[in-house]
Amino acid sequence: MKKKIILILITFSNLICFSQNEHKILFGLKFSIDNNLSSKYLTTDGNINGYSNIVYNEFNFTSGIIAEYSVSSKLNILSGILYSKKDFIGTYNCATCDIIYPFPGYSPELIKQRFLEIPILLKYFLINDRFNLSFVSGLNNGFVVENDLKNNRYVLNGVIGLEIGYEFIEKWNIQLGTDYRKSLTHFYNDKNYNFKLNGLYFKILHKLE
Repeated sequence: MKKKIILILITFSNLICFSQNEHKILFGLKFSIDNNLSSKYLTTDGNINGYSNIVYNEFNFTSGIIAEYSVSSKLNILSGILYSKKDFIGTYNCATCDIIYPFPGYSPELIKQRFLEIPILLKYFLINDRFNLSFVSGLNNGFVVENDLKNNRYVLNGVIGLEIGYEFIEKWNIQLGTDYRKSLTHFYNDKNYNFKLNGLYFKILHKLE
């Protein structure tokens, strides 16, 4: 996993250096409020034991540093380094445990899911002027920072989204967008559980020269 992070960071750094030489880079901050649409049940032990009645009402978000490199007037490459919080509340259910009646109830508990994310995205402009409209798609690499359950330490997500932007003063750009993210690899051993998130985000970017 460390090798993957180092390789992606080197690629990201080279992109920044190259873009600075070409005067075609935007650099800034992103903040996204994330709505978790994942399954209401997660198997963690054996075939049926796990967390049921999962509630995704925690304040989850993704935030960090981003950069955009302009390939042409129609296409940008996006990357960055972001921190993502995807917590949920669930109640553990042990259907196969040897217990004495009455069944001892389990209390709902907070399950932490925190990631370092490095996206690699393409941004295609439908309109590219002082006001712009664009379609975004690509991949998002997620590396575990903190997690309360047994997991695979890494997850690859697919991303699609729509974004509007406006250059409100020279060299400064604000962007609003929405995206849908779905895991393409299994993070937990439960093959039926996939991350599904809808994000509403804000970005502020500065053109470097």
